[in-house]
Amino acid sequence: ENEDGEGIGIDIPQEEGWTAEWKVTKQATSKTSKTRGIESLFDDEDIRKRTSLQNMRKGGGSGQNFYTAKRSILEDGKGGKGQYRLDRFIAAQAADMSRPLSRERLKALIRDGKATVNSRPVKKPSATLKDGDIVRLEVPSPQPLRMEAEDLSIEIVFEDEDMLVVCKPAGMLTHPTPKQYNGTLVNAILHKCEGRLSSINGIIRPGIVHRLDRDTEGLLLIAKTDRAHRHLAAQIKEHSARRTYRAIVYGNPRANSGTIDAPLRIDHKQRRIAVDPGGRHAVTHWRVLERFGGCAALVECELETGRQHQIRAHMRHIRHPLIGDPVYGKGFHCPYDL
Repeated sequence: ENEDGEGIGIDIPQEEGWTAEWKVTKQATSKTSKTRGIESLFDDEDIRKRTSLQNMRKGGGSGQNFYTAKRSILEDGKGGKGQYRLDRFIAAQAADMSRPLSRERLKALIRDGKATVNSRPVKKPSATLKDGDIVRLEVPSPQPLRMEAEDLSIEIVFEDEDMLVVCKPAGMLTHPTPKQYNGTLVNAILHKCEGRLSSINGIIRPGIVHRLDRDTEGLLLIAKTDRAHRHLAAQIKEHSARRTYRAIVYGNPRANSGTIDAPLRIDHKQRRIAVDPGGRHAVTHWRVLERFGGCAALVECELETGRQHQIRAHMRHIRHPLIGDPVYGKGFHCPYDL
């Protein structure tokens, strides 16, 4: 390591590859239920220990994961004929082994020829299985990964021996994901702090106390020490630390303020977060700061909870989505240039 932060990085532990073989039988497929399987490209042994299969079946998780996927119900086969889809069969069996696979990861493995049926490669995820088939899956070890410190431009608003307050620019991920593990805020603060960051939130999120979406610009608290991390996280949990955000939304809200108390969960078909009675508790308080000709308004939102895409999903729910939001703003428009 040198004074410029070169050579600073984190070697990301990878799971070993694994292979499994199953025989398609009614017993093997008839007692599965809808659950949430979780897998992370960056899982390490500590994460695996903290994320039990029981938690997955409750639809929970440790917050250490990047993927969430449903297992499918398989009863007596397609139309009672003893036929089953390859991808659904493997997903259910892998989850029962405490090795859940996301839908996209499983499809990729099958299309790469890592699944065989009766010793023959099958590259179609929806391929039909029948009773007596022997299914084999090979999950190769991932390539070694290293998360490097990077000299990226970020604005430091406040800094002392225990913490940083940084302004994350729009377009930058807060922390690495399986698809991108460089160019993130974590890479930048690893360089800035020369690797000296809190370890409480795991190896992929050193120092990260809370997060912002990629396309959101705003202030983030970064903990340099575990002690600071615990205190900051406790303040957020107890609501003694307030998180407020400003956004321009479509339409002209009838009220000047309000509270959205609506549970949120992942909508896999729409590939977004949606209000659902079976989702996780989520509360957003909002108030109008300025109105623009009846077609848009500047609002301030305060989070009581911190769910993924919470403000975006909640404002869409009350039919005032954020202007410029490519996911939650579809179908809305403003006749004026803002």
